[in-house]
Amino acid sequence: MASYRQNELAVIVNGTAKQQSAFGVPLLAADLNTLLALKTRNVPQLAEVAQRLLDCYGRNTVDERIVSRSATWPLELVPTPRALAIFFALALGEVDAPAGAQANEVQTITIDATGGTFIVQMVFEGVTYRSAPIAWNASAVTVAAALNKMFEGFGATTVAVGKVGLVYTITFQNALGFAPMALMTTIVTGLTGGAGTAAAARTTAGSNYEHVMHESDSYQGPPTTMAYGFHRSSAQASLFFDAVVRSLGFTGTRGEQEMGASVSMFGSGNFPPIGAGYVYPTCANQFGIRPGDMRVKIGASWIGKDLQSLGFNYDLGILEQDAILFDSIDIQRAERADQIQRGLTLSLDGEPGDANYEKGRARDHDSVKIVLGVPRERIIVDIPSALFKLQSPAVGFDGQASRSTVKLNAVPDASLGGDIITVTYHGDLATQMLQVAV
Repeated sequence: MASYRQNELAVIVNGTAKQQSAFGVPLLAADLNTLLALKTRNVPQLAEVAQRLLDCYGRNTVDERIVSRSATWPLELVPTPRALAIFFALALGEVDAPAGAQANEVQTITIDATGGTFIVQMVFEGVTYRSAPIAWNASAVTVAAALNKMFEGFGATTVAVGKVGLVYTITFQNALGFAPMALMTTIVTGLTGGAGTAAAARTTAGSNYEHVMHESDSYQGPPTTMAYGFHRSSAQASLFFDAVVRSLGFTGTRGEQEMGASVSMFGSGNFPPIGAGYVYPTCANQFGIRPGDMRVKIGASWIGKDLQSLGFNYDLGILEQDAILFDSIDIQRAERADQIQRGLTLSLDGEPGDANYEKGRARDHDSVKIVLGVPRERIIVDIPSALFKLQSPAVGFDGQASRSTVKLNAVPDASLGGDIITVTYHGDLATQMLQVAV
């Protein structure tokens, strides 16, 4: 798995996506508190253009050449929800105050039987999790082992179980902590005696802090400052300031170790040193989101294990050619394009006749929700209305795909008004994101 230890080149950012107070005013070194792992050693690519301004007779209108210095930095990140949240905040440009509080989901199962076994199951975001049969009077330790085995795809020890009489109290924790979970259900055909029931109930709804991000109407992305260098020698780190997000995207394919994420930053062509005495923070994204932790919801239907791959891109179309960059002071003149490009590609498995593969869906509007990460910490991309286009290697009867794997291309539709996309970071961060440095 990729990490900064393998690559050594590090990018250091502010962990809450703090923005500069103005162009030409970098963040303080103390604000650069979050080190993100990179998969490649790409560094900012400098573009320096010398030009003269001439009048209609070909004479110089200024005594000196105008020199434009700017830089583009392609970042190949090890993606975590927090790393994606930082760059989504800078790309979209508006973030609501954090809402919610931290609470672990707590549910109970009450047994009314004198013998036999029961099975616990949960349908969560399109995937069914089911336990092995559990004895009607099993100990809390036994029930915890069965449920942790049931949720083992999220990691070890995701639930803790207590028992009083025949009432089990299940507390979700770790990767399943601080998150709203679906209510468990039970299969009780194996129970005997009494009422023969195993009733599940929710006593505490899980929740975490949420930061909702919206697309800004501004023609400028909020500028920020980053630093880069090799993690073994922070004294040689350089600043990359007046930096705005040019584009970002992520991809994931089941069977791979982790997802990929790419961000293109556009900013100043001057790279001053970060200063003596700066100490690198600990790496914040050493292990990325696993493709098994990506979910997609189309309309009311979750695409669980049928989701084979997805790709999402968000390109602001920065028009740096429209800016005259006097030694990069006027980076802010590099405006966004009139039309931001947004797109989603899904590869799905299923059976012929599945509604997701109908050719007519190419004309449909539908909502899309992309979820990346475990329930405790995740990025959620909401597209209220999207136009779908079917791509299939073969089409069978009634316009349906006759192959089990097809592609759906979705383009957000702005014609209905309102937010075209929103992004929510659900995680442990209680601090307001995208604050302006003082």
